[in-house]
Amino acid sequence: MKLLRMLLLISFSSCIVFAEDSLDSMIQLGNHDVLSGSVESIDGEWLVWKSPMLEKPATFLMKNVIEFRQTVELPQLDDRSEALVRLTNGDAVRGQLAAVSADSIVLDTGFAGRMTFKRLMVESVTISEPTNFLFKGPSGLNGWRQSGESPAWTYRHSMFASKAPGGIARDVGLPDECRIAFDAAWNGGLGLKLILFSNDTGSDHPTSGYEVTFQQRSVYFRRCNGQKFLGHTPNVTLLEESEEARIEICASLKSGKFCLLVDGKVVDVWTDSNVVSDSGGGVVHFISTSASPVEISGIRVSKWDGELDPVAGAQAMLDQDLGPRDDDTPKVGATVNDAAGRMELRNGDTISGEVVSIEKGMVKIRTAFSEVVVPLERLCAVALKPASLERCKRVSGDVRGHLADGSSLVFHLDGMKGGFLMGSSQNFGKAKLNISSFSRVEFNIYRPSGKEGDVAQSR
Repeated sequence: MKLLRMLLLISFSSCIVFAEDSLDSMIQLGNHDVLSGSVESIDGEWLVWKSPMLEKPATFLMKNVIEFRQTVELPQLDDRSEALVRLTNGDAVRGQLAAVSADSIVLDTGFAGRMTFKRLMVESVTISEPTNFLFKGPSGLNGWRQSGESPAWTYRHSMFASKAPGGIARDVGLPDECRIAFDAAWNGGLGLKLILFSNDTGSDHPTSGYEVTFQQRSVYFRRCNGQKFLGHTPNVTLLEESEEARIEICASLKSGKFCLLVDGKVVDVWTDSNVVSDSGGGVVHFISTSASPVEISGIRVSKWDGELDPVAGAQAMLDQDLGPRDDDTPKVGATVNDAAGRMELRNGDTISGEVVSIEKGMVKIRTAFSEVVVPLERLCAVALKPASLERCKRVSGDVRGHLADGSSLVFHLDGMKGGFLMGSSQNFGKAKLNISSFSRVEFNIYRPSGKEGDVAQSR
């Protein structure tokens, strides 16, 4: 009976055809089958998936599961500031900063409550005001215009996926100074063009705006109405370390500066000395330049103040000096924002000292002369005491969770209780993580993707 059930399940799931907007949540298996539904339980090495397409829940070996996705609304923040904690393994977690000490960083999160991160695993802590997004999505194809007679992009589960070369565009009302961030995933080398400040949604070759071309690990930058490149970054190693990345462009039609960030790190800054501030439109384009599929999700458009993040820039230079990391062994390094205990304020001033306490949004700082109290939202970065940084080891059974706010977190999946994932990590110990907060959870993250013969098994 078990064998018959498995054969029926595989046969049934292989012939399922989904409408573009039909999936609120889905699981992708090692043989690339996709099944709608939701996680019912996780126990040991097994994941139980319930689906309206199945008579009974199906049980799969987690080693044969690629990921599950679900639609998650971006949380609305009532607090005046938000902290971003960057860890040495590349994780980035957002929340409300609760405490800083020589041994730990404490963060109040919306998905796991209060989390305590080991100081030796924390690269930096930055503070920002809550973002009012001009656009966040995608949530469907409505409002987007595709080029060509045959659409190259499909929508499924809060994600655009290309099936052929071609573009998709939308007027999102880009202001003269803006941030455009998105998650990209691809097979093989990345082939993608991002056009911003265009005024034509119907063409992949608009005469206005700027074009950023990603060609494997090289990035090119030019005006849409010119052939000369204003910038070329030939060796972006972050684009070849894995087949996914968080890409962000900070652009200003006032100063002519365009800043490229990959996974939160400044990669390059280009300048157009002849920029014309009133020549731009509000349209953004995503254009696949390869037959290999590209996935675009987590699009966020917001205003930009025109200032580069000095912490991210310093970290990018530090990473270049240290060279590539070996993910399997901890590395020793230096923190970025701890030089002489100097902290930058949002108005450009700096203050040297040590954080004593954080309470009700106020930070008490001990300086060489006295203790001062500063509102948390006035800080750009929190100075951490110098430490020899370590990086957590990879462990079989680790998963990577992606949150709606762009955060990502690697942890060992110990099981599931109710609506919570039970996780553990050298970075933060044990945690109870709300499964409904994750837009995506990846399994087998250290195994090469797309491996032949990875067929999901059911018991």
